[in-house]
Amino acid sequence: MSDELPTAARVSDPGIRALYRLENRWQAWRDVEAALAKAQAELDIIPKAAAAAIAKAAHYELLDRARLDEGFARTGHTIVPLVWELSRVTGKEHGGWVHWESRGPSRRAGSGGTRAAPK
Repeated sequence: MSDELPTAARVSDPGIRALYRLENRWQAWRDVEAALAKAQAELDIIPKAAAAAIAKAAHYELLDRARLDEGFARTGHTIVPLVWELSRVTGKEHGGWVHWESRGPSRRAGSGGTRAAPK
């Protein structure tokens, strides 16, 4: 996966171009995952401890870039490997709560939608 979007080539300001770098996109998506977990914890959808663990793990420098690249090559999707990697970094106890039920109530466990709650 390229470290810059094609759009970045049209931007002359180096500060603005930096926004298009892959590491900044990965971090922005991790920030979204951390915010999602926080909101879900506030609504008692996931445990508060899980949200805290997800937020603690949601930092670019903790990512294994090779795993992300391999996941992207395998799926062609950017968010799926991000969720896998964030789950791994979050750890066994709380990693299964990453991106929990974010597809909506019609995708409940047992309906072929999302995974079952971690034990």
